[in-house]
Amino acid sequence: MDRNTKENLVAEFGDKLGRAKLAVLTTYRGVDVNTLVDFRKKLATAESSAEFRVVKNKLLKRAIEGTEYEGLSEHFTGPNAMLFGYDDVVSAAKSLKDFAKGLNGIIEVKAGAMDGKPLTAAQVDALASMPSKQALQSQLLSVLQGPARNFVGTLAAANRQIVTVLAAYRDKLDEQG
Repeated sequence: MDRNTKENLVAEFGDKLGRAKLAVLTTYRGVDVNTLVDFRKKLATAESSAEFRVVKNKLLKRAIEGTEYEGLSEHFTGPNAMLFGYDDVVSAAKSLKDFAKGLNGIIEVKAGAMDGKPLTAAQVDALASMPSKQALQSQLLSVLQGPARNFVGTLAAANRQIVTVLAAYRDKLDEQG
């Protein structure tokens, strides 16, 4: 690889890290090329807005120098691949976890970073176990609607009680007379 190509790759990785909300460093040894290509295609069509790239350690080390992702450099041993999550970090982490599960542990998460803060492999796994962004929004909306729903129910119950009392009074008057 000539110097120009290396400089372009360093700039490309720097740009990807600048846009990424999530970066996860993984192993990929033992995964065939077709499987990696299929995973990349799946990520490209998913709503997670993520990308999975095989990276050269030296080039990635140069790309992260002086950035908030510099802490990942201590994990640059052996062949590595990087997941860049640009939009929905939970969805990107879930996609990686599902992919790794399908390969019976060939792919292992070494470390990660979210918004510049370092993550351990366990934290990346916990992130992948969270509900999706849409599910969390749905839960929040339900919580916000709860008080209004209870208030309307209380008002409706008061009206029902008045109608029940009036109906009982009418029945009593009918019996009397």
